Amino acid sequence: MLGKLFAELDQSTPKMIISKMESLTQEQKECIRVINSLINRSERLHRGLIQSVNSIEMVQHRGLLLGLLGDLAR
Repeated sequence: MLGKLFAELDQSTPKMIISKMESLTQEQKECIRVINSLINRSERLHRGLIQSVNSIEMVQHRGLLLGLLGDLAR
């Protein structure tokens, strides 16, 4: 599930994310909130749980878009 999410984020821009989020149902937005919450809680628990073999730029890009997803899902 995370792999599919990250693959989508890797190919998206903030503008694309906003457009996609506008078409989601409340239930789908709730799923995004839950995923975002799990990622954030895991990272707070132990940074080692969030490992990445990607470049810093890609990790930052994903982080930016995950934050945007979380904001739009509220």
